[in-house]
Amino acid sequence: MKPNLCIFLGNDIFSWLTCHDLIKLGSKHFSFTIYMPESKSKNKPIEEIYNQSIYERKVLQNVVFPFIDKEDLIEGDYTSIDKISKEYGIPVEKVEDINDSEFLNKLDGYDGLISIRCYQKFSKEYMRKFTGKCLWNLHPGDLPKYRGVMTFYRAMLANDKSYAVSIHEMDEFWDAGPILFKKYGDFDYQRCFLCSMFGAGKKSGAFLLQSLQKYFSDEEVSSITQEGHQYWGFPTEGEIKNGKDSGIIIYDHNQLLNDYIQTFLTNTNSVKRELFTTRFNDFINSELR
Repeated sequence: MKPNLCIFLGNDIFSWLTCHDLIKLGSKHFSFTIYMPESKSKNKPIEEIYNQSIYERKVLQNVVFPFIDKEDLIEGDYTSIDKISKEYGIPVEKVEDINDSEFLNKLDGYDGLISIRCYQKFSKEYMRKFTGKCLWNLHPGDLPKYRGVMTFYRAMLANDKSYAVSIHEMDEFWDAGPILFKKYGDFDYQRCFLCSMFGAGKKSGAFLLQSLQKYFSDEEVSSITQEGHQYWGFPTEGEIKNGKDSGIIIYDHNQLLNDYIQTFLTNTNSVKRELFTTRFNDFINSELR
């Protein structure tokens, strides 16, 4: 019988590209359920970070997915969560509170849990429930050096040549459990930070699947305990300005529009691409401050 895994999925572009490939490549080997936790943050970020979230979250959920699901003759390397759910019979459920006792009781039958940028913190009850099982977080950052948020951007500010996506066991702290696997890639400083997240997302699904196959084949997997490293929060306005002065941009409209088209409308005709471009631009213009 195939191992039964639940995925706790963020609503951003990196998370979806990773999840999409994991399901496409891994459905022969694993059974999946997708849970989509709601964001609990009530803090309003500074303008640059707010605008970033529009490009990586709101565009995906409010433009890309509805466009793919409504329009005919859309052919791309990646598709919507609704189409993947129907094609592979993957249950998808929104979750208000992942630590609600009634919800936790639903997780008893799973052989493992994978968090891909989940926006809520897992309680110690998860550590108890999944003792001896796979309880992983896939983190876009080179652990232990880059714990926290926007770690690719932190690495770019530090002029790192490469990034890493890390898989670690979860404990009650953010991004702090033992490291199991890493996948490295090179930064392209001609492209914005969010484009780096795009590229990493397209490599992370296969990486996650290979790591799961190693774990469930009983192959010996070594771990590295993390020592006390800094947890990075969102950059300040001053740090963002310094980044811009060095040519490090968080988001570039034209680059991101092209990435979305090349990703989700890869082999789609020019008429559909033009229609998508109009909707994309109209949405951005209405959302940006």
